[in-house]
Amino acid sequence: MTCQRVIIINRGRLVAVDTPENLTTKLQTSSRLLVRVEGPATEVVRALGVVSGVQTVKEDGGGPGQVVTCIIESKKDRDVRKDVAAAVVHQNWGLLELAAGGLDVGGRICAPRHRGEGEHGMSSFWPIFKRELRAYFVSPIAYVVMVMFLTIAGYFFYSSFAFLISSGSKP
Repeated sequence: MTCQRVIIINRGRLVAVDTPENLTTKLQTSSRLLVRVEGPATEVVRALGVVSGVQTVKEDGGGPGQVVTCIIESKKDRDVRKDVAAAVVHQNWGLLELAAGGLDVGGRICAPRHRGEGEHGMSSFWPIFKRELRAYFVSPIAYVVMVMFLTIAGYFFYSSFAFLISSGSKP
């Protein structure tokens, strides 16, 4: 086992602390799949909804062309991946992704997300930057370092400025 305790933080707030097994039992009432299919959205949702063992199918957005992403919920003890793949292949649609995932705290599926147009990898930069910057000013050592830096910088500025004034101010 890689860890004994898991901490879940959602948008900066501590939501849960427990073992992975207990969190899975508490949060997961059904099994979820993320399916990305190349085909007409309404027909894909309808075809996936009639697969045996599937409880609900939610369209989670599309992609370029006729690519549709769906979240499928099935009974907790039922693995429907093979049946879902067979249904997609039977319709001659392209199965682009089929990923099992757990339920996160916000009710979304925890599966690999692909960056779409307009998304960039620095979406979490500012919250982390602000948190780290705030942490610097909690400690009194930060103020000591800042005063030392400003004193040294001020000395060098004054020395350079005084030298320029004394050497260049002759009429």
